[in-house]
Amino acid sequence: MSLEPAIATAIGLRVLGQTPGPAPAAGIACVVVAGIGVTRTGSSRTATAAGTPPEAQPYVQEAS
Repeated sequence: MSLEPAIATAIGLRVLGQTPGPAPAAGIACVVVAGIGVTRTGSSRTATAAGTPPEAQPYVQEAS
């Protein structure tokens, strides 16, 4: 999940004493919610070369 903005804000608040305004706080919330949504609804299929479905790709056995 994309928690980097929230972690950076917490560090800024704690270490530097910076308080984010409403707009930055809303932006951080949007990034975190989007990251959660992508993680929960993301495809379980792996990426393939040139967008070819895995079923259509030839099987190549590696030499041992």
